[in-house]
Amino acid sequence: MEVLLQRNFTEFYGLTFPSIVDWFFDTDEKYFEIEDSNTKELVLYTKPGNGTACISNPIGFQVKIINYDKFISSLPNFFQDGRKRSDLILTCAKTNTFVLGELKDSKNIKKHRKKAKKQLLETLLTLIAVPEIFGYIKSASVNKCCYFNKQARVSTSLNAVSAFNRLPNSFVNGFKINLPEFEANNFEFWEFFGSQTLIL
Repeated sequence: MEVLLQRNFTEFYGLTFPSIVDWFFDTDEKYFEIEDSNTKELVLYTKPGNGTACISNPIGFQVKIINYDKFISSLPNFFQDGRKRSDLILTCAKTNTFVLGELKDSKNIKKHRKKAKKQLLETLLTLIAVPEIFGYIKSASVNKCCYFNKQARVSTSLNAVSAFNRLPNSFVNGFKINLPEFEANNFEFWEFFGSQTLIL
């Protein structure tokens, strides 16, 4: 995927690939968490309780994590200014999975959910406009846009009563929300709060 961004994405949008470092990495950890630092760097943790996005990779497949926000932020101002973008792209060839992720750490769930949806959708539309990236995404069997919030809160999209905020513990693998704008592009929209975990 990083090659498609370096070559096809920049060529499609008439850009020159910037000289940036450490904007993607691989891991085969069976469990890991990702945190978005204040310096736009993605930090990987292998112990629970530190990151925002919790990922289970039970077979230990090779997973690629791309710092999409850092990539877009390194492009010329005329392209990146005002352009909403998600924090990361996660791919796993063995499970044929493609994930766009937005990381938040806020108690204001409603406000940041709305913002995350816009960031994820604009990222998706920006990517699939590039024919080669569209083909890559189309070949994946699992396509997800994921909003991760470090705060352990219940999704208000669910019509359920939660005593003492325990619903996330019952739905440990997140909430799938039906959103036509994502489904029209063959993506599912998922929300994860606190320790809710995306399983690859």
